[in-house]
Amino acid sequence: MHAALLHPARDRRGIPLFSGPFRRRDDRSLTLPANLLNPPAPIRHLIGALILGIAMLLLPWMAVQPALAPPGDGFSDKMMHAACFAGLAVIGHWAFRGRAARLAVMLALLSLGIGIEWAQSLVPGREASFVDVAADVTGLILANILLQRWSLARDMLSPDHPAESGSAGD
Repeated sequence: MHAALLHPARDRRGIPLFSGPFRRRDDRSLTLPANLLNPPAPIRHLIGALILGIAMLLLPWMAVQPALAPPGDGFSDKMMHAACFAGLAVIGHWAFRGRAARLAVMLALLSLGIGIEWAQSLVPGREASFVDVAADVTGLILANILLQRWSLARDMLSPDHPAESGSAGD
């Protein structure tokens, strides 16, 4: 394959010369509009707060409904816990770029997981499980590892990388 196809022309800062809607037809790199994934901070904060707020209201309600107890051997339940909390952590990471804000989101999600289990312990037909909290924590840790180590996810969710530069972010 021709080298120009593998390495599109870049300016002195490393930005592709042919990106966005005006890129060359032979440039097969993934390009998404920057404003789609990275709107201004107030919009990101609002969207993130709405999604996380709805989750923090809806998940405890779902957890105390005996009819919504997950069927199966329990492994699928743990996978759902991990996936749900990983997804919420990714949303928090996207919405809030500062270290302190991200830590607050992670602590709020951990509190949510513990609170859900406590609420389940009070409902007949449901039971609390330390393993569910461990699955929640696993989801949070996996999301943080993914976002720190996988460059595509990191670049899409926080192109300015404030956590690496030491700034407080927005």
